[in-house]
Amino acid sequence: MNKIKVTFILETAIEYGGGTEKTVLEYGKNMDKEKFDVTIIHSNITDRERLPEDYVKKECFGCRLIKIKYPEILKNLQKNKKYGLSVQKHSILKDIFLLYNIMVRFFILNIFNGRIKKEIMNSDIVYIVSDYQAFYIFLIDLITFKKLPSIILGTHNYLPIERRRINRLENRILKRMLKSVHYTSAKIKSISHIEGFVVTNGLDVNRYKLSEKINDVPRFLFVGRLVEYKGIFELLKAWELYSKENDGELHIIGTGELENKIIEYSRKSHNIIYHGFVKDDELYDIYSSMDVLVFPTYGPKHDEYFGLVVIEALGSGLFVILSDEMRGIFDEFERAGSLIYVKVDPEEIYKSMLYAGENLQKLKENARNMRKYIEENYDWKKIAEKLGKEFERILVSNDKDSKA
Repeated sequence: MNKIKVTFILETAIEYGGGTEKTVLEYGKNMDKEKFDVTIIHSNITDRERLPEDYVKKECFGCRLIKIKYPEILKNLQKNKKYGLSVQKHSILKDIFLLYNIMVRFFILNIFNGRIKKEIMNSDIVYIVSDYQAFYIFLIDLITFKKLPSIILGTHNYLPIERRRINRLENRILKRMLKSVHYTSAKIKSISHIEGFVVTNGLDVNRYKLSEKINDVPRFLFVGRLVEYKGIFELLKAWELYSKENDGELHIIGTGELENKIIEYSRKSHNIIYHGFVKDDELYDIYSSMDVLVFPTYGPKHDEYFGLVVIEALGSGLFVILSDEMRGIFDEFERAGSLIYVKVDPEEIYKSMLYAGENLQKLKENARNMRKYIEENYDWKKIAEKLGKEFERILVSNDKDSKA
């Protein structure tokens, strides 16, 4: 039996090592190589290489890595802290930047990287992680009625919902291009307008050690990109309230646009330890030395659709304080008493931290008791197996449609 040719396409460099990049790397690493021939196409767009190239090659054994190189001007606009894409939210300037992005990437791929484009078109399954990738890769082929591969959109940093008129037009075109959409939770699927399937994200369970002991003072942890929509400012204000009358430590891990502000804040604030960027091996150890993850992200309205750090913390036996904007994604952990949802409000976050500090032994025991459940439902090997079955189902469905 011929292998199914699967091509994953990232808009960034896989070495960037954010949640999306790590997820695609885990797919490539864990998919059954007897059934699937896996290729990952990525780019040189990154502001920091968090994953060394040799590490990526080692992790992605059995799959191929192909890099598209874009001009420096595109890289600079991508990471510009004042005018770049990540700080523009849903403005006209962002639309202009996205249009520029699409045009540059279209010409680079179709004119200067014909071999890569041919490889993409010869795939059975093409899994893309951004809506506008569909436009610059496949729009001309759609207009000229060329046969497209089975295209799947992964909703790791984009969700097809109708925010404005331009989004409605985009979604109409996407519906004609896509065979399916991969949602990481039923909640995210419910707020979209394009049909698809649900397979969660996960973690490499064996790499995460359980946090067994209770520290002398509660250790709270934030892990994430240092941008406003992760709720970092609300957390810092909550910490001001907590630290006035309570002992404890707040550990912050991450980099991003607000990095300098976080460094300045940690220097003048009580018991804030800023770790900056840490490698994965160090991150596993830090998780196991903590008590509570606090992650007050603004949620799906601001492109947060799963939150890998949440399942990583739960897999390490930490109690989790999570924004109620994420309600519906990790509800089984709330029912088990290992997670609590909270409004993105400093006063409410403070109260939750106080509650966690006062009930730490029981709450961490609840979290540790969920380890087996996580192993059975969230390990990357099982996630990749589920994703592979969805790919096979889609191809079988296509065959039936073509014969009908």
